[in-house]
Amino acid sequence: MRILDVRLRERDVRLRLPFRFGAVTLTEATEAFARGRVTLKDGRSAWGQAAEMLAPKWFDKDPARSNADNDAAGFATAAEPDWASMREMAA
Repeated sequence: MRILDVRLRERDVRLRLPFRFGAVTLTEATEAFARGRVTLKDGRSAWGQAAEMLAPKWFDKDPARSNADNDAAGFATAAEPDWASMREMAA
């Protein structure tokens, strides 16, 4: 399998209703999207996609830390992918 293309996007989402999520009540959050295209050894190719909410306090449950603290620490943002590792796994 060979990775041909990867597209990453984020968007801010306002929830229709407040949602209690662990230590916080969510009214808005960031949603991360990933879309990728691969090709197989036999020449077939396909697109795949996934999305996930990046909810505050998902990674860090410390109530003393604010959402801004978590953002600064990289807890609530999509990280730059490790392309070299992805290529090695697909080889």
